[in-house]
Amino acid sequence: MRSITVILFTLFTIVAPVFAQTDPASRDAFIAEGDTAYANGNYEMALIVYATSCRYGSATACVRTGDTLEAGVYEDVAGEFAQSLEYYNEACRLNDPIGCARGAVFYDRYQRQCSVDDGTVTDPGACIELGLGYTFGHGGLELNRAKAEAEFKKACTVADPYGCYNLGAPYFEGLSGAPNGG
Repeated sequence: MRSITVILFTLFTIVAPVFAQTDPASRDAFIAEGDTAYANGNYEMALIVYATSCRYGSATACVRTGDTLEAGVYEDVAGEFAQSLEYYNEACRLNDPIGCARGAVFYDRYQRQCSVDDGTVTDPGACIELGLGYTFGHGGLELNRAKAEAEFKKACTVADPYGCYNLGAPYFEGLSGAPNGG
């Protein structure tokens, strides 16, 4: 089974750009192939079809990639929430309302997980993702450096290195009103 998947993947990566650059009906037919693979339990092939179609500009495929990753049905990428959020954000960038809504759900979840109980941050990773959402305006969040900084600061207070890095990087680059430390 694995060798068939490798052959299909190789064939798919050669043929995908041709289909992706054609009319929308061909793109839809291509995505339907991913849907068929998914329905038949071939999640690996479905993920390949969806992710490749997303890369070539199909917002629908971006949402389906995010859904597949979030559902965790494919064993090699089970529960890849951060990756699914990236695909939802890409769908939103391509003006897909479903992608925007699913991204917003992630950020709502992050807001609840990045709460402070008795002065202790419960999930610094959620704070970082929320800060990145404010930094780049993903998931329907407004671009807001002050809110991003506040979220990174929560993660940094519990010595999360990524939180501290994201808190300090704008200062280093001179973006938060502080002089450039370079």
